[in-house]
Amino acid sequence: YQMPLVAICIDTVVAKGRPYVMRLQSSADDYMRATARWAREREMKRIGFVVADLPYTQAIFEAIEKPSREYGVETVLLNRVPSDHMDFRSDLSRARLENLDGVGV
Repeated sequence: YQMPLVAICIDTVVAKGRPYVMRLQSSADDYMRATARWAREREMKRIGFVVADLPYTQAIFEAIEKPSREYGVETVLLNRVPSDHMDFRSDLSRARLENLDGVGV
């Protein structure tokens, strides 16, 4: 028994060779390439990220790593947090210690 599945994922391997899987392209790659370019244009060297425990925010972080390297911007994972996390004081304190040029939450 086969049932169509809609998979929201930036990884192409999800649908490869599976005729019953429809893959929707996330625009995270495009957004994060533009974000990395924007950071470089502002001479940012290091950007920290607090990544919520959600598929989309994880995809965003993964999507910015490669273009950031290409633009000479280092990405630093400050923390992985639950999706309902609201108190970023300790994350921002760590960001100050890490000497970052910006923080993505």
